[in-house]
Amino acid sequence: MKNTMPLDLSDSVVQRLCSLYDSYGYTKYKMSKFEEYDLYSKNKDFLIADEVITFNDGGRLLALKPDVTLSIIKNCETFSSFCQKLYYNEKVYRPSGETHSFREITQTGLECIGEIDLYTLCEVLSLAAKSLSSVSDDYVIDVGHVGILDRAFVACGIEGGLREKLTALIGEKNLHELRGICVSSGVSEADIERVSLFITEHGRADDVLPVFERAFPGDSDAFDELRYALTFANSESGKERLSVDFSVIASAGYYNGAVFKGYVRGCADAALSGGQYGNLVKRMGKDADALGFAVYVDEIVKSSSKPKEYDADAVILYDGGTDIEKLKKETEKYRQKYGRVLVERSIPEAFRAKETVDLRTNGGAK
Repeated sequence: MKNTMPLDLSDSVVQRLCSLYDSYGYTKYKMSKFEEYDLYSKNKDFLIADEVITFNDGGRLLALKPDVTLSIIKNCETFSSFCQKLYYNEKVYRPSGETHSFREITQTGLECIGEIDLYTLCEVLSLAAKSLSSVSDDYVIDVGHVGILDRAFVACGIEGGLREKLTALIGEKNLHELRGICVSSGVSEADIERVSLFITEHGRADDVLPVFERAFPGDSDAFDELRYALTFANSESGKERLSVDFSVIASAGYYNGAVFKGYVRGCADAALSGGQYGNLVKRMGKDADALGFAVYVDEIVKSSSKPKEYDADAVILYDGGTDIEKLKKETEKYRQKYGRVLVERSIPEAFRAKETVDLRTNGGAK
């Protein structure tokens, strides 16, 4: 047979990702579609969208799963001195940003829960790069660090509500408003310049990190680890696609280290998102750290999908007068030739096929 039936593009992407994670020794984790709503109501700030589909089940308020990470942390056993390495392929249910109606989203990713050290960070960033490179040669991953930003605010004497406002503006890369709020809040010009670096400086680690090391001396360990992890991941992927961008931020209430987003050409939104979320694990009453990422398969498929040139490789037409044995023989012949053959009594005028075979008694073979 010349061709076999191709996998659906979404299935193909998921298969490649799961094979990648499995090759690194990660264990597949399967979970229920439902969780108690209380899990999400207590951690709304962690969710991409705080709207959740709920239903009553014998007095318990349950929700269709809008997130995977929360479920894994809740349900898996954690060890402070051991790192569990898990991967998953799940459906989550979230409102669409375009229509605000709920949709089913395919999400594939991995989680490391337990002791997170430098090697674990290197491995996870490498797998993030390999995840995107498995679906596209044209991708980038921007890496920030919640801990570095937090310590920079401390160094500049920025606290409370002002810190929250500036964090949001850094995420928006809104330098003009950031400077204005700093001035009106009495932040010194020197500290304004230092905080502004989180918006203005981004690029290769060797170019960007020395700027921050000069601006914020005394935090060399965090910079050294980030530099090493990016160098490691870039060398593993064979391409320098990971860079520093401290405007990639996440809530310090949940995250405590590196955070990152990956982009593939053609995707309107991030195709991958992850980070070190040890604070979330501790908030949920477990003594462990955690690091992971999710790949948004639907975004990748949407950007990769192209209109089909043909609706079928071959179409065989028949009617009540067609000899069934002849129809069977021709179908087998063309299925061997193409792999995808449609047998129908008639087809719409706009239907496209590489080849049409007409076995109708009033037609004749073409």
